[in-house]
Amino acid sequence: MPSSYLAPGDYATYGIPNATAQQVVQASVIVDAAIGRPEGVLWTAGSDGSPGWMTGADPSASVALPGAIAAGTNVALANMPAWLCTQDLVGDVIVLERGVSGKAEACIVSAVSGTTVTLAKVVNAHAAGVTAEFGLTITEVRVLPARRNIVPVMRSPLVRVMSAMGRYGYPRRSESLYGVSSDYALISMVQQVGGVPVWNAIDVTQCGVDAQAAQVFLPVGMMLAPWTDAKVRYLAGFPDTQIPAAVKSATAKIVSQLQSISEISGNIQLYRAGDTEIRRFSDTLLDTDTKASLDPFRIRAFI
Repeated sequence: MPSSYLAPGDYATYGIPNATAQQVVQASVIVDAAIGRPEGVLWTAGSDGSPGWMTGADPSASVALPGAIAAGTNVALANMPAWLCTQDLVGDVIVLERGVSGKAEACIVSAVSGTTVTLAKVVNAHAAGVTAEFGLTITEVRVLPARRNIVPVMRSPLVRVMSAMGRYGYPRRSESLYGVSSDYALISMVQQVGGVPVWNAIDVTQCGVDAQAAQVFLPVGMMLAPWTDAKVRYLAGFPDTQIPAAVKSATAKIVSQLQSISEISGNIQLYRAGDTEIRRFSDTLLDTDTKASLDPFRIRAFI
């Protein structure tokens, strides 16, 4: 479901009284592209009221439940599609019956065995055939700073960590001769087995979160040593009742541009009536001031 940052009641407030819902959606998608967040900046709550998934995210997969399930813990989904049932699915978030009031919820995959997927907790009962969607949260895999269990994520404000995984991988070359990765340490013994390092589930209730700095602090692993890599699935943004004014204003400006081809705006370099030529300073619908207003919501890259 694409983002939509303006409600009909906002149209007159932001100077676009004749806007259509289709134009608002189109403008909202352009805003998402401008800030590098295709999933948008809005999250939707599940039936329990807690943040469940990113509103504007497109599912990576969608399947029908092969059988009914009851509420409870460690709930098994049998006969799931074989192509879906890999160990990479552990820690993923399945959204059940998205859009259905009183039923929609986000569930964490705790285990996969054959074609059976186990959910850590299910709040509501669900009938066979209802829709289960994957990929509606933000997933980041990051190499952690040297000897620190700190995960800097790329989107803020960080609202909820849905699941976290850690693994012990091969050390940096500069660290191979000392510390927990030395040739005689326990981790070194494990590494000699070879192959891809195994992901280990981390209890998210033991994680610390700095929402504004967009950092997740992980507990140490079973070897009492900092993780090498971390995989975090999380939500970041705002509820649809608290959309920032800067995002609404940028959306309205784009709608205004879409409504009037011949508008003379701050981004127009040349306007000529003869032969009707319009030349922009740049090939974008966003002027410099509007881009600056969106900077706090822009994706942050770490090198």
